[in-house]
Amino acid sequence: MEASFVGVDLAWRCDGNHSGLAAFRGEIEGAQPVTFGSGATSLDSVFDFILAHRAETTVVAIDAPLEEAAGGSASSRRRR
Repeated sequence: MEASFVGVDLAWRCDGNHSGLAAFRGEIEGAQPVTFGSGATSLDSVFDFILAHRAETTVVAIDAPLEEAAGGSASSRRRR
């Protein structure tokens, strides 16, 4: 059975910033890349990418910020 694997690197503020996306298809023997992109600038476009690359079995891995720092971005918080 063929499966789809989708990776999402969600931007800190995804509405306006670019999120990284990758899609692979494969079976138990291995998966091959289908497409890569960084043009998703909204949650809707990320969702559309996932839907466009789904299969009967789909695994989605998401790397996303868990909280927003008060008064600044995560990168400014890490520098303190």
